Amino acid sequence: MNVTRPQNIGLIDWSDQVALDLAQYGVIPKVHSESEWQDWGAAVSRLPQISRANPPNPYAYADWKTWADFFCGAIV
Repeated sequence: MNVTRPQNIGLIDWSDQVALDLAQYGVIPKVHSESEWQDWGAAVSRLPQISRANPPNPYAYADWKTWADFFCGAIV
């Protein structure tokens, strides 16, 4: 599984790219606002193929980039 890392990119652009990267695993919602990142992360983490990798819980993080780094590390 290959997924774009969150370095040097904003949340909305990163989540759009991740949606393309992971499209084969299911429908990934669009992020419209930075305040939605935890809900988005939870939705992506619930996809069956992704959940098998035991990604981190986005609600345990205050910052999306920190969570995203751990998320990418978990699923690749």
